[in-house]
Amino acid sequence: EEMDGNGNNNLRDAHWRNRKGYKESLGPPPFKGMSFNLQSILEIADNGQVLEGPDIYDVSTMLDAMEDLTLWSKGLRKAGANNSEEDEKSSSNAVVDYHHLANIGDCITVNATLQELLETAFEKGGRLSGTAFPQVGMLRAKVRTLKRDILGTL
Repeated sequence: EEMDGNGNNNLRDAHWRNRKGYKESLGPPPFKGMSFNLQSILEIADNGQVLEGPDIYDVSTMLDAMEDLTLWSKGLRKAGANNSEEDEKSSSNAVVDYHHLANIGDCITVNATLQELLETAFEKGGRLSGTAFPQVGMLRAKVRTLKRDILGTL
C-alpha cells in the first residue's frame, strides 16, 4: 500500500474483485447509479401476494449488489484503507475514516442458495428463463405456434 506525504493510505492503485471475479479499482461503493425500491417489494410480500417477474428480478439485482458491496468492503480492508485507531490518532491530517466504510460489509448476509437460484432464473433482459423453468419454455413455444397459426389463417 502506498502512503501520501501525510502518512495517509493512498487508494489510487488499490483494487478489489467483484462477484464475477473481475478486478475493479477501489473507488466509491459499487452501486453505479443503481436505486432499489425494497419497500414496495416488502409490501407485496407482507400482503401475502406473489412477486411478479420484474420484482423478482429486482430482488436478484439487489442480492448481487449486496454481495459486491461485501466484496468491496473486504477489498477496502485488504488495501489497508481502514487505519488502526493508533494510526488515526497519530495522523492529524487523516481526511477520511475508512474504518467504518470497510465495516459496512460485515453486517450484510446474502443467502447464496437464493442468489444462485435467481441467477439462473432469468435470461438477459430480465425474462424468466425457459431453461430454468421448462414449463415457461413450453408455454412460450405454444404461444409462438398459436401466433403463427393465427397469422397464417389471416
